[in-house]
Formats: sequence, C-alpha cells, structure tokens
Amino acid sequence: MLAGGFTAESGLAAANQYKNTLVAYGRSYISNPDLPRRIRDGIPFAPYNRETFYLKGPTQAKGYIDYPAADEASATDKAKF
Repeated sequence: MLAGGFTAESGLAAANQYKNTLVAYGRSYISNPDLPRRIRDGIPFAPYNRETFYLKGPTQAKGYIDYPAADEASATDKAKF
C-alpha cells in the first residue's frame, strides 16, 4: 500500500509501476466525495482543509461532510457569476 500526497496522475503511475499495489488517498478522499470519478474523468481534486477534518459538536457539519461533488461545485461556481 502506498499513501501520501498522490495526485490522480502520480497515483495511477505508481499503481501501474508496482504490481499488486493499492494507492491510498486519505486527505483527498475527505474533500472529494466523488474521488474515483474525478480520477477516472480527469476532474481536478478539490482542496482539503485539515482544520475541519475532525470537529466535534455542532461544528462537525463544517468541512468533513460538506465538500461538494464535482457537479455540485460547478453549479455553485456558475451561480456566483
């Protein structure tokens, strides 16, 4: 298993280079609920915010569970203009 700062491209390269290898995307998976689709379709990863990973109490809905999927992010971005 390999982990630590992989992009879609570097993760795919590592998986292709080493037989029977699993590439882990921990932090990137938190901020990209649709990470497999993003990798497959070449959609850029959304940035993560470490400060909101594991909040307790009423603030827990901020960060860890509110990252949008790629389609949702695009709709939000278009609504701003």
